[in-house]
Amino acid sequence: MSHRRTWDTFEEMRQAAMDGDAQAQCYLGVSFQNGQGVPQDYNDAVKWFRRAAEQNDPVAQCYLGVCYMTGAGVPQEYTEAARWLREAAEQGDPAAQFNLGLLYETGQGLPQNYAEAIKWYREAAQRGYPAAQFNLGVFYVGVGGMKGTTINQALEVWIRFGAFLVLLGGAIYMGLHYGKLLELIQSWTGPVPGTGAYTKDGKDLVANGVKWSYIGGGVFKNPIESLSMVIGLSFGTIGLPHILLRFYTNPSAKEARYSALFAIAIASTFFAIALYLGVAGRYLFLEGAKAGTLSPENLKAFVVGGTNMVVPTVANIIGGKWLLGIVVAGAFAAVFSNLSGLFIACSGALGHDVYTHFINKTATEQQKVVAGKVSVVIIGVLYGILGLLVQKASIGHLVGLAFNVAASTFAPIFLMGVWWRGMTEKGAIAGMVVGLASSCYMIFFIKTLPIWMQWKIPGLVTVPLAFLTVYIVSKIDGKVPADVNAFMKQIHSSDVKA
Repeated sequence: MSHRRTWDTFEEMRQAAMDGDAQAQCYLGVSFQNGQGVPQDYNDAVKWFRRAAEQNDPVAQCYLGVCYMTGAGVPQEYTEAARWLREAAEQGDPAAQFNLGLLYETGQGLPQNYAEAIKWYREAAQRGYPAAQFNLGVFYVGVGGMKGTTINQALEVWIRFGAFLVLLGGAIYMGLHYGKLLELIQSWTGPVPGTGAYTKDGKDLVANGVKWSYIGGGVFKNPIESLSMVIGLSFGTIGLPHILLRFYTNPSAKEARYSALFAIAIASTFFAIALYLGVAGRYLFLEGAKAGTLSPENLKAFVVGGTNMVVPTVANIIGGKWLLGIVVAGAFAAVFSNLSGLFIACSGALGHDVYTHFINKTATEQQKVVAGKVSVVIIGVLYGILGLLVQKASIGHLVGLAFNVAASTFAPIFLMGVWWRGMTEKGAIAGMVVGLASSCYMIFFIKTLPIWMQWKIPGLVTVPLAFLTVYIVSKIDGKVPADVNAFMKQIHSSDVKA
């Protein structure tokens, strides 16, 4: 929650605070806390926070609670912190809800209660508080483990897939068949009426039907770049944690195959629907702007929100707030599902492979479990930092980059390991290193490449390069595992039971 300032100068704010204005008192407290306009003084900050908090101002109550948590300007007292944070949390302040959840999780000032911690983290997360969203994801994985992650992913699939099916049905009911959509999009040339009200320069957006005729629109401007994206997405699917986890959570190899096949079918259908909905979004944007039927809310979402807001806006147009709510629920479920899958995969690599092979080779099962949970926290912090750095980027582009890295590292190892008897350990490692290095170079140093190779998704180069590296290094190495024939028989046999 935040305040709306009603004064223009610092002195006006100070005078308003002295006259009893709770918002001004809270702002004055922040000024003393940060040393803005006045010498930094935590004692004075607490004094003004307290005055505003006693007038039931939730923002001030949250600040005061945090002061008691950290011991800034007052003796550190978790019980008092919990009291003030609860006052603010119950009024809907997301920062207070997050900190109250933290106290419940750690058992400081309150009895340790994971259910209450999850409750308050969820409340703050639903209000868009990033730290709460992050903690909630880490908490689910750290406490739920593999079983919790599997259940979470199963629920996520049906929530997200169900939302897309409902959205697809609504679009078809409105008569939005693909030919009709492309006819308008490809024939449009010129400004999009009404969009200037939401652009930075005040000018209407200009759409070109020829450029929009390609898959990916303005991001992928030619067929070669679109092909590069398709390669990255197609091969990257093999490295998805949703797919990989199917091999860890099935009782037999045969069931694992069916489970993975089912997951791939769901993912493929989802991608196809997403492609259709993206085109439908373009059509609704242009047609609505042309006819003047788009509400200001939806028009602004298309212009300001960009590609990140296409599907939610389409849902709002087709089914109103109830369908928008279903789609948003699917998006939140997808976030937690992806995070949990990545947490499990990465924490397993750190907590088991790295810890037991390089740090403690004689680790007990209990020590391995603890190492895995510590790894979850470490990885969670890293994910949180990376997420904050790219929070305004296009989600679709970020997903494409992640898929491309998976396509250039995991996919060659999986495919060649399953279908080629000649792959060696050194070949696999070399392929992953080259795939990762080439992907990172073409992503982060794109400006150093020739213009014709400055692709948003570099799968056309990085994926074949990784495959070629695995083949060449394996041929040079020649140290094929002795049990390769037995391994091939086991994974390709139709009557494998375990």
